[in-house]
Amino acid sequence: MKIRKVVEKDLEEIARIELNSGYHKRRFNSLSMLRDFFENKRQELFVVTEGINYLGYIGINTDKKVCEIVFLSVSQKYQRRGVGKKLVKYVVSLSKKKKLKKVTLDIRNDNFEAMILYLKYGFVIVGIKRKDNMIKLVMEKKL
Repeated sequence: MKIRKVVEKDLEEIARIELNSGYHKRRFNSLSMLRDFFENKRQELFVVTEGINYLGYIGINTDKKVCEIVFLSVSQKYQRRGVGKKLVKYVVSLSKKKKLKKVTLDIRNDNFEAMILYLKYGFVIVGIKRKDNMIKLVMEKKL
């Protein structure tokens, strides 16, 4: 498994990962969302590949002191094989190299598998956000 920075030609494959992750309850235009994210200079996307296969990706937003994980998605076919773990460890390591203070994220309160992954790697729940009928937990890891 290799992690590398996403280039524009990767966006369609990454959009497929998002739609095939099993996370979303309804279809949406993931390619448009990812293209907008890709074009923002403060944001970065990284993909995990194995040969020609795209396994998962992560999207981050950084400022002077904080790295925010905005997206993390693994194709259902490759879940529970260490892909998410590899992506989280990569972003934490990258954040330390950039001398950032912490890594943060919001997670749906019913996404237990992802929550366990983050807790395992030192993230703690620091708050709750409510929007419409959705409750999200705010998690962070100090570096």
